[in-house]
Amino acid sequence: MLDIVKNYLNSKRMDEPFITSISEAIVAKLKSDYFFRGVNAYCVKRGINPKSVMTSPTESIHAQLVAIHEGLLDKENHKYDSIRDENGNCNNYLLNNLIPHFKATPGLLYGTTEHDINDSWQNALFIKNQNIFDDFIKSAKMQNAWEDLLNDTEHPELQRFAEELIVYAFITSASNGGKYDLFKYVPYSWMTGECEFLKYSNVTTFSDYIQKTINKFNGKDLVIFSDEELDEMILNFSYDDNIVKTVSSHKVDQMESILNNNFYPTPVIIGGLNNNSPVFIEDEWPAFFKIRNSQYKSGQLVYTVYKLIAVGERRYERDGKEHSFKYPIYALIQRRGGTYNEGQRIYDMGIQYNKSSKQKK
Repeated sequence: MLDIVKNYLNSKRMDEPFITSISEAIVAKLKSDYFFRGVNAYCVKRGINPKSVMTSPTESIHAQLVAIHEGLLDKENHKYDSIRDENGNCNNYLLNNLIPHFKATPGLLYGTTEHDINDSWQNALFIKNQNIFDDFIKSAKMQNAWEDLLNDTEHPELQRFAEELIVYAFITSASNGGKYDLFKYVPYSWMTGECEFLKYSNVTTFSDYIQKTINKFNGKDLVIFSDEELDEMILNFSYDDNIVKTVSSHKVDQMESILNNNFYPTPVIIGGLNNNSPVFIEDEWPAFFKIRNSQYKSGQLVYTVYKLIAVGERRYERDGKEHSFKYPIYALIQRRGGTYNEGQRIYDMGIQYNKSSKQKK
């Protein structure tokens, strides 16, 4: 699989940073298939709409957390007495560490151009884990508290929140680590299907899916991604220079000097690039590249991504002989997912295949 992705990227690299980045992207892609892709995907089987989990003003994880916090603050309401201590304060470690964070707006969406904005995520609503400085004990407390909510049959809204928080955690981290990674706290009992609400369901467990995927890699069955799926994976990780390289754009006089010395043919760029700043690709033609355009808010770099769509050939005559050279043709392509302020991310892999799923009641 690594070779397939490497060849698709037109890359000759096999160094450790490249292998690590590609491996993380592949693992994230395979896990996303479990949640979102196909009729047997977890979200389809469980009736969870991932777009609502992220963006709904009333059904998102953000909105659910606000409602739960409001219920806990109302100590005269005995609805949540089972998760209060003797002083009436919440004793669930997970809920105590999660706070509503912010609502994304176009002004907070980093690394995009007007062409590149994915409207699906413009109103994403985020939560924040205050437990950034992690250790084994804190992680165990987070997992145990999450498991308590998953098994809280007395409060269906808490159980629903805990389950949909798993989907939120994957969308915002792809289980790749980082300070906003909540997926590392997902209870083992959910992964193995031992949660009460999963015991009698027809949902393939996460651990079974991972094991079957590993068996495919180790056996004769090939795990094959279509070109569309490879594009989807690469564009979600286009911020990583190990996957999508950054190339420089030069002023016209610099480019003319390069061309006059017959060093490199200038690429043809379709859409999104100022003609006064031609692109200079120093070595092999990558399948994708990005150009950093300018500084954005908080120093965040804005960039656009281009995909190799064809190779042209130009013929000319010199000294009575016919010569030719080939040149790449790139087109502006919309990235997937997005990076928001403070580094919050959305990974949008496979989710478009689940538009018809209904929100669970």
